[in-house]
Amino acid sequence: TVQGTTVGCYVLTVLTSGPTYYKPVNITFFMRNIRSPAPAPSPITAVISDDGTQLLVVYNMNTDLGATRIMNFQSTFNCSAMVSNGYLRNALCYWTNASALVISLPVSKLPGNLISTTLSLLGGVIKAECPGDVDCSGYTYQAAINMVIQAPSNPVPPVPFLSTKPQITPCDNLVLDPTLSSGAGLFPWKELSWRAVSYTH
Repeated sequence: TVQGTTVGCYVLTVLTSGPTYYKPVNITFFMRNIRSPAPAPSPITAVISDDGTQLLVVYNMNTDLGATRIMNFQSTFNCSAMVSNGYLRNALCYWTNASALVISLPVSKLPGNLISTTLSLLGGVIKAECPGDVDCSGYTYQAAINMVIQAPSNPVPPVPFLSTKPQITPCDNLVLDPTLSSGAGLFPWKELSWRAVSYTH
C-alpha cells in the first residue's frame, strides 16, 4: 500500500541494495483520494493455459471477487455467474487471487479452437476491492465486455506414445495403442498417423 498527500500520477522506482543486484523496475500508478469511489475493474487479458485445460482472465486491479453477486465466490462456483458464452455457462470458475480468475474448460462442449474467439463477461457482477476503512457504497460494477481469447504463451507440445505387446507370435495381430499420447489439451487429435518400418537384426 502506498499512501501520500497529493493526488496524481506517479512513477515508483524499485532498486536493490547490498551484494545482490537486480535490474531496477519502474512502476506507474495513480494515487487517488480515498473518499473518491474507485473505478470499476477491467479485465485486461484472457489467455488459454499452457496445457489447454483452462482460461485465465486477469484484471487491472484487485476486485471484490463478485462477493455481492456470486454464491461461493471464495471457492469454486458456476461460471454462468460471470460469463455468457453458452459453452462456458456450466463450466467451473475460481479465483486464484483478487485479480485473477480461472475458468476450467469443459471437456465435451468446446466449439473448437478458442484462440482469437470472443469471451463475453457479464456486467453488474464485479466491483473494485473495498479497503476495510473506506466507504465503498459508491463503487460501481464492471460493465459487460467482450474479450479476444489469446493463445498460450508456452503451449505444451504433443508427446506421441505407442504401446503394444513386447512379443507376438506369427499368428498374432499387431495392435498399436496411441491412447497414452499427451499434449492435445481438451481437443481430439487433428490427425493420427504412423508408419511401420521393417527392421532385421
